[in-house]
Amino acid sequence: MTATAPLDRPAVADRVKFSDDRFLWDVKATSEHFTALTRPAAFHRDTLVYTVIDWEQGVRGPCNLIGQGWGDGQFTRADCERMLVEFENNLTDDPARTEALAAGRTSWTPTRRAIEVSRRNRLPLRMARIERSAA
Repeated sequence: MTATAPLDRPAVADRVKFSDDRFLWDVKATSEHFTALTRPAAFHRDTLVYTVIDWEQGVRGPCNLIGQGWGDGQFTRADCERMLVEFENNLTDDPARTEALAAGRTSWTPTRRAIEVSRRNRLPLRMARIERSAA
């Protein structure tokens, strides 16, 4: 078990303890801007819940889809990788994209994503520690 600085990024198979949560979360997938984590539900150990870290915004929480669910609730590594692809997908009508293309630029910083961490249910990112995987 290793204590780390708050902005260190965990790798797949690491475990994360948030300052505002008593449980350890398992890292299932990570991408350039996001990390997906799961843990057993508090009173239903056979049910998983998830949270997504948005590294750019410094927040975590569920996605902004109606019901905040993703997939069938299994949250396998492949499911979480697919979820993060959706988080990373930029909308084609993103104003930053439109402006960049009009100016002849081929790259831009996106201002919107296909899905994002729920604005209603987001929490500030406060990691207490990362337990690094032995693998």
